Formats: sequence, C-alpha cells, structure tokens
Amino acid sequence: MKTKKIYNTDKSLPLSEWVREEVKGIKRTKKVLELTSYLKIKKVGLNVNDSMGSFLFQGNDVYNNQLITSLFSTKGGLTGKSVVDIIPQNFYKTTITFTARTLINSSWINSKDEYKIKTI
Repeated sequence: MKTKKIYNTDKSLPLSEWVREEVKGIKRTKKVLELTSYLKIKKVGLNVNDSMGSFLFQGNDVYNNQLITSLFSTKGGLTGKSVVDIIPQNFYKTTITFTARTLINSSWINSKDEYKIKTI
C-alpha cells in the first residue's frame, strides 16, 4: 500500500498566480480578432502588445488538468482569470505550467492536489 505525504503550503505561491506575475498591470493595446469559429468573427479584442498567444487553464488543482488546459495562437474569444497572455517575459513560466498540467494525470488520489511554487 502506498502512502501520501501532506504538506503545509500556506506560505507557498500558487502556480496559477506565479504564471501571471509578468502580465499584471500591462495594458492591452494590440488588436486581435475574437472568433466564434474559424469563419465567424465575434469582435475585435485587445491583447498585450508582445503577445505570442494565450494559455487557458482552470483552477490550480490536478483535477482540472484534463478538463481545461490549452494553448492558443491568439486570444480569440477567451476572457477571464483563466487566460494568460504569453509574452517573452513569461514564456518559460507558461511552458513549465503547461507541461506540468498536461503530464500529470488526475486520479482519485491526487485530484485535489494543488500546484505550488517552492520557496527557497
């Protein structure tokens, strides 16, 4: 039988906040098309100027890995706290976060585990 270690992570930064640090406070000025499908334009939206795409994820736990974790070449119609613009300053953070979220499969043992940044 396997055992599971439980840690106190009150002082650790959630991964979902860490990946957003570089884009906080940056104004969105780059015009992009928001699409409802590949043929229908919803409206013209705004992205961060150096944006290379968008990273969509939900929550900060393993359960949501397989439900909503995607990379997009544009913002499209994506809005809300679950979307992070990918810019050169956070490129490594978004690739690390995307990799961690897509490599770990959810099970009844780890589904409520949360992603945290280790403080040194």
